[in-house]
Amino acid sequence: MNSLFEGDPPHFKTGDTKVRGPRKNNTVSDRIADVSGVINEMDLQALVVVEGPNRVEELQLFFNRDEINGDWKCAVQQSGAQSVGLAVRTDTGAFQDPPFSQFDSSLADQAPLLKEITDPFLVDTDRDDLDELHKFERRPLYTEVHLANGKSFRILGVHLKSKGVFNALERAAW
Repeated sequence: MNSLFEGDPPHFKTGDTKVRGPRKNNTVSDRIADVSGVINEMDLQALVVVEGPNRVEELQLFFNRDEINGDWKCAVQQSGAQSVGLAVRTDTGAFQDPPFSQFDSSLADQAPLLKEITDPFLVDTDRDDLDELHKFERRPLYTEVHLANGKSFRILGVHLKSKGVFNALERAAW
């Protein structure tokens, strides 16, 4: 989604700007129509966004578009490019105001165990008796969603994608 935005404060790139997508030629307008169409068809109440925009202002800007049904409140766990985000629909009466509380998974005082297990770590991954430094590039999004009936539940949005091995050349690198 980062390719849809530019500037600070953020705004959408012009609709005819070329971006990556499922078609041979994709534009900002195409991507907005595709993603908003899926969100509307699914009639979602909440959505965890993986590989979303880096800033909450960008995700909120997307969900504020007229093409997307309803009113939404968004959060992003900032962690560099393609962050994990949350969008909760606020116009259905299903959630309290505010609809969620966000815990910063990069701060030990808000999510100590989550920070500990997602901090950089050493492990010998290539069996050469030397520990290599590894880290999660995208910290998890951790929120508590507040339902209108007074109950709540927590969401942990994580990015678990692996680059995979897709051909012999990539396999040789492993």
